[in-house]
Amino acid sequence: MKRNRKKIWSCLVMILLFASVLSACGNNSAGSGSSQDESSADAPMTKEEYVAEVNSICDEILTVSSKYEDDMNSGDVAQALEATKSMVGEIRPLYVDLGELKAPAEFEEQQSKIKDGCDASVEVLDLSVQLMEMEDADQSQEDIQSISERIAELSPKLSDLNTVLSEVRAA
Repeated sequence: MKRNRKKIWSCLVMILLFASVLSACGNNSAGSGSSQDESSADAPMTKEEYVAEVNSICDEILTVSSKYEDDMNSGDVAQALEATKSMVGEIRPLYVDLGELKAPAEFEEQQSKIKDGCDASVEVLDLSVQLMEMEDADQSQEDIQSISERIAELSPKLSDLNTVLSEVRAA
């Protein structure tokens, strides 16, 4: 029973960590839609293209996370773990894409913070799954604590990502 509570706690921790980021992704103030032309992939985007692409990716992240929300909150640990793994598999490339956008000069500083936050998000997603799987196996408390501490270390970057995404989406 104690293990089940730990697994459920792990699922909830991960969901809560992403709630702050997803709240920024849910505040779409501009239209969404991919605007970056493949032929100009290395060139910085225009302000309008950049904001539209940020909005589009954030909307996709929100859609994917919403798709798995019920399973992750079901109370069934195995179902929550599988939903989390599936969500991570779909969301990871979106965070990578968001972090690799070619921002216009006026958004270079924000994009640098977005990149850091996206890298942290990918790491937190992976660590959350690892933590859940460790609790399913017979791992030491020290290993579990180490991963939990790393997730806590990354949480300020997730908060910064939330702030920066809100600023960019409002531009």
